[in-house]
Amino acid sequence: MRNSDPWFDFLGREFAEGRGPAGFRFAELTRSCLKVELWRATEPTGSVFEALAGVLDETGESDRLRSAEPSAALADLDTRLRELRAASPSIPLLVRRRPDRYLPRSHAWMLGEYFAERDLPLWADLSELHPARAVDWARNLLETGLACPRLLVQLPPRLAPEDVSALRNSGSWVLAVQKAGGVGSHALEQI
Repeated sequence: MRNSDPWFDFLGREFAEGRGPAGFRFAELTRSCLKVELWRATEPTGSVFEALAGVLDETGESDRLRSAEPSAALADLDTRLRELRAASPSIPLLVRRRPDRYLPRSHAWMLGEYFAERDLPLWADLSELHPARAVDWARNLLETGLACPRLLVQLPPRLAPEDVSALRNSGSWVLAVQKAGGVGSHALEQI
């Protein structure tokens, strides 16, 4: 499942020179699998990064999960990613996570180990959270070792990349609604 190279190649080629307008779209394939498209908004006919995403569903996790215990959420995700890889061997994989509640620290570390071992990009969608809670989650992503160049954090509309100072210098990518742009206009930058 190691496939961060296409992610780095696309982001480095399209957005490395600084802040750039970005477009993105999710298409639901199943309840737990998505097709993701990300492109440079100034060149909609230019290159597009396409990936298949397994959705990390943590709603059933136990609050008493310890690091030595298996995680049902990671086992389910692993099964989905293997099915996606078997069905589409040439399309990059990533994981989409929409956190809705705080989880035990031990489970967060398990996630970090899982993504690092498999070299999977993580799309942390914080767009539905209250801005203060989204900032807390950004700090949590850093403290649990998930903040790295394989992380893309989607912020709620009232936050800008400067508002998530915890991720500064982590190499993470931030997708934020552009204040000067129109509806659906986003900025993508590495911080």
